[in-house]
Amino acid sequence: MRPGPRSILLIHLSAMGNVVMASALIPVLRRRYPGAQLSWLVQSEFADLLRTTRFDSSEHLTEILKRYVQVYNQLIPQKALGHIPPLQALKN
Repeated sequence: MRPGPRSILLIHLSAMGNVVMASALIPVLRRRYPGAQLSWLVQSEFADLLRTTRFDSSEHLTEILKRYVQVYNQLIPQKALGHIPPLQALKN
């Protein structure tokens, strides 16, 4: 039997939503390749999200998605939305 990879690089440079959704792969990859080092290549503004988040379960993914919404809300220029929160703009 061929051994699994020693390292895995996940590359998502420019879309925070893709980074968040790809984070769901972390628990799967850890179970499948327990000895592999998992690394990310992302834009610097997304690095803190990855550095400070555990990826152990669906509960942690839910936490990540909530944090994503919070960060995403801060990145959208409020002037472009008429100075209302992005989630409210989506409801209108």
